[in-house]
Amino acid sequence: MGNSSNNIIDDCFLRNENLNINIIRETGGITQNNLIHDNIISSGYAGISMVNNGLSTSGGNIISQNVIMQNGQEIGFGIYMKFDSTQVTNNIFWDNNIALNLVGESKSSIISNNSFYQNKRTLVVGQNSSDNAFINNTLSENHTEYIKIRETENTVVFNNSIINYSELRNIVINFTDSDLDISENYWGTSSEEIIQELIYDNDDSPLYGSLTFMPFSEFIDTVNPMAPVYNVKKQKVGNNLKVCWNSNQEKDLKSYRLYFGDFKEYSFSSYLDDIVDTVIYLPQNFDIEDDIAITAIDSLASNMYLLDGHESPFAFAVAYPYAGEDTTVCNDINAYDVIGSTAPFSFDYLKWETNGDGAFNNENLVAPQYFFGNNDILNGGVTLIMTAVVNEINYQDSLKINILKYPEAYAGNDTIILLEDEYYAINSFAQDYDSIRWRSLGDGTFDTATVMNPVYTPGLLDNENGTATLIINAYSRCGLVSDSINLIIEPYYSLQGRLLDVDFQPYPGNIIAMRLNEDNKAIANQMQETQIDGKFKFDKIRGGKYYIYGVPDTNNLENYVPVYYPDKLNWNNSYLIDVQYNTYDLDVLIRSVDYILPEGDGIISGSVSSTNSKYYNEDIYCQPWFENGINSLCTEGSSNITIFLYNSDRSKLLDYTLSDWQGNFYFNNLPYGSYTLIAEKASYNSFASDLISLNQENKIEDNLILEFTENDVLFKSISDPTENNNLIELYPNPVSDILYISSEHIIQEISIYNDMGVKIYELKDINRNLLNLETNSFKKGFYMIYVTTSKSMVMKKVIFT
Repeated sequence: MGNSSNNIIDDCFLRNENLNINIIRETGGITQNNLIHDNIISSGYAGISMVNNGLSTSGGNIISQNVIMQNGQEIGFGIYMKFDSTQVTNNIFWDNNIALNLVGESKSSIISNNSFYQNKRTLVVGQNSSDNAFINNTLSENHTEYIKIRETENTVVFNNSIINYSELRNIVINFTDSDLDISENYWGTSSEEIIQELIYDNDDSPLYGSLTFMPFSEFIDTVNPMAPVYNVKKQKVGNNLKVCWNSNQEKDLKSYRLYFGDFKEYSFSSYLDDIVDTVIYLPQNFDIEDDIAITAIDSLASNMYLLDGHESPFAFAVAYPYAGEDTTVCNDINAYDVIGSTAPFSFDYLKWETNGDGAFNNENLVAPQYFFGNNDILNGGVTLIMTAVVNEINYQDSLKINILKYPEAYAGNDTIILLEDEYYAINSFAQDYDSIRWRSLGDGTFDTATVMNPVYTPGLLDNENGTATLIINAYSRCGLVSDSINLIIEPYYSLQGRLLDVDFQPYPGNIIAMRLNEDNKAIANQMQETQIDGKFKFDKIRGGKYYIYGVPDTNNLENYVPVYYPDKLNWNNSYLIDVQYNTYDLDVLIRSVDYILPEGDGIISGSVSSTNSKYYNEDIYCQPWFENGINSLCTEGSSNITIFLYNSDRSKLLDYTLSDWQGNFYFNNLPYGSYTLIAEKASYNSFASDLISLNQENKIEDNLILEFTENDVLFKSISDPTENNNLIELYPNPVSDILYISSEHIIQEISIYNDMGVKIYELKDINRNLLNLETNSFKKGFYMIYVTTSKSMVMKKVIFT
């Protein structure tokens, strides 16, 4: 066309080996207002070639709604444009070498609303191709670069969808030394880091200018052509053909169409409409070799395939192997036979792999047997990957095998409750189940029988029989497991009385009912604060034998001390009450100390190690007895243990205290003299401490530890006496790497405290005479090391360098 205007090329199928359409302006010629519309242009060196020979055009040419496909071979183009003032709009560029190449005098053109799909290279903006706009295009699954920029003067790249680039990077390239704004494009991600990897600019080479991509669009602009459906697969599943794909992201997506039958001149003979899922199973008359394509349509799409952007380009289904449906097995089988897997097409190589530690009997079979590894079972599943290699391309499918454990269920220990009480199954446990169902062999009811920890309300027959058996059933597809608990329902009684002082007047304090268990060990059962008239009443108490313990506040001004009913300091001298009926008029008579000490500046203190938790009811002992403290009790030792202070021969009771929230105890403001301590807890044999002497040179004795054994409670000293020093050695001191700790007696444990008194290290169950302790991990400084042997506890001061 040397001198041609106002021409229309429409509804043609053009297929030539060289140039399908060649528009060239010769000297003196006029080439303007031409329309190339609704054509199939394929297989040429260039689908369309436009050259104006350096001359400008006053009127634009339009290239619209064409399918420009499979042009260029290895070196050519879909469109080669050295021409100005051209509109390229609503075309599909598919499977070309270079889809659109703008060179030389390609100026003042608009490239808009086109689909660039599966081209080797996409858009090339050549040097001196200025004042061009690339807007509202969709670029998907192109093989290498998406946009190569060699001219930035008045170049606009705006509102395009740049998607489905897989593992590609550096797909938008600035090969100029100028900066360019490419903001407001959609990149298929909200990650700035990923977008930056897609761009090649000044961040990658100082020779080139920067591409500014922020702000970028978070969504596909619905003005853009519908994106080609991504990752379309076809697999033979039994007698059916499974076709599946990834869902499109457009907000105006309406549905999908599946095209099949004869494919000719970019058209199919048949299609299925209104598909809303991303998986469809076609009947057995479909074969894996059939041409099948999927398109996505929006709400404005026509019933016919039109190149208006409302229906995406054909995305052809690619044949893949089929590994089989995901499945679930139980962990009592050793192997799984892969069934239903298919690869009904020619492949160069086939191989199975696993992400676990099992093995195949033959990894090259289409349907092998897989033997589970230990980690497969521990991890609760394994994925098997089937790979068919065709022309050095891997086509993969996977099969997930979930490996279920058999369910476990534990109803709890047999439990005693009282009449009219509910039972909360707090200690029941189950795992690896699909569902739970509780049932009772009695006539009571559960609040929710399908949860792990329900509440059970006994019925009339339960209460009459004094027992109910509760059964937990845990179900899974692997089986059923059951466990039961015997609920013993006992009658209850009331127990009431008063706390009185030495003058038989009401006195405030706490009353603790301690019940003997089957081991003849007394365990705190309930506690009450007395009323203003000294009365207390346990309205609902289990039958059995009890010690009743009255405890006044440690800060009482009358110097009263705790007693067991009726008025005994020690449990083994007190009266054991057998509660088999309602009990009344129990008067607990608290006692005073034998002698009130004058004030001094001596102090005796220590700490209580944790008691045997079996006989220590934390629900009672680990709560404030006389004031609402801000600290949690029993954090580092046992709280609320009674400790008496006596004179040297234990003939006079001088004071009492309770261990505090950390398990520490203190006797302050003592005059100089000699003292002994005795702790008191029901059912434990109490042993007095060694004689403690306070004087001008030894005002403070703060190295006492109160320990509980199975039957005894006794004091140990953690002082540094000469004889214990001779028995225990720590060397070298100072130490830089390894500290040696040796003892004539068996070393049981060590504890290390920093210079702030905070425990930073503990080692138990040593049970040998020599210990090598690495100190490299400790900070430099001063430390106290407590060494406990089978005979004593010793504190040593050590410097770590």
